[in-house]
Amino acid sequence: MLVGLLWVLFVVSALALSLLILIQEGRGGGIAEAFGGMGQETFGSGARGVNKVTAGLAAVFLVSAILINKVSQSTPTLDVQDAPPASSTDAGSGENKGG
Repeated sequence: MLVGLLWVLFVVSALALSLLILIQEGRGGGIAEAFGGMGQETFGSGARGVNKVTAGLAAVFLVSAILINKVSQSTPTLDVQDAPPASSTDAGSGENKGG
């Protein structure tokens, strides 16, 4: 359950961070200028507020990625190498084994 919530937080923050970065006006005007030139006023605040939101979303993104990694490392999973070897009766299953 915790891993699922972390994945949702990770994906939502990644999408929001991507959109927010694309909307911001850079030195060349950014993609926001192509859609009407609203720039930083899109969110009703100046560049200072948008930069703080961007930094906050980046922090949420990074922390959620680290937590997903830590939680998934501590969760035991069944690997092919951990499986017990197949017995000779399971491996044959009616095939001719030689001769």
